[in-house]
Amino acid sequence: WDLFDVIITTGDKKFNLTIDYEKSIFVDDNPKDLAGLATRNPYRLIRIRRKEGRYSEKPADIPNLEEVELLTDIKL
Repeated sequence: WDLFDVIITTGDKKFNLTIDYEKSIFVDDNPKDLAGLATRNPYRLIRIRRKEGRYSEKPADIPNLEEVELLTDIKL
């Protein structure tokens, strides 16, 4: 997919990885994980918020958080 250079999946907390967060884009649906990622000063932080999603009703008061319904809604 042309949107991403590398996709990392992990069972660990995403905000505890050994990566350059300031050059990374993170896409997630869980506000708790997004809040942890926000503390690492990521380049971009994007919330997938599908109407039928498990976390769609949970608020996420995170500065600079972008929200989209579909991955294809992400703008470069």
